[in-house]
Amino acid sequence: MFLIWFANLDKPTALARNQPVQESFPPDLISGISGELQSFAGINKKIKDLDKNLTDRVHSLEREQTYYRLIGAIALAVLIAMTVSWIRDGGPSRLVSPPAALSPSVATPASMAAPHKPAKAAHQKAAGGSPPHP
Repeated sequence: MFLIWFANLDKPTALARNQPVQESFPPDLISGISGELQSFAGINKKIKDLDKNLTDRVHSLEREQTYYRLIGAIALAVLIAMTVSWIRDGGPSRLVSPPAALSPSVATPASMAAPHKPAKAAHQKAAGGSPPHP
């Protein structure tokens, strides 16, 4: 419902009511009123409850933010460690130099297996002889 203040007037008024006095409310008006009594105490309680809920949510978000900052710091530390390791291993020089597989000065296992002597075999064929058999 709602609160009503009654007061006595100290002198006659020009806004006097000429209709009959209504001493009660019709039942259809009362049943249409829904909700709770809005008093200062009720509103104050609602404000305190909302303040507590908001404070709890803020603390929860702060804890979550601290967690994500920790994860980010760990990820950044790992990335920095990997970058420093890559630089120490000569990473920047690998970007500008050709790959080792294309370099002619690097010996591969296939080239070291059997030495190839095409000049001697070609010289013997020109002389008419056959290559020696081992």
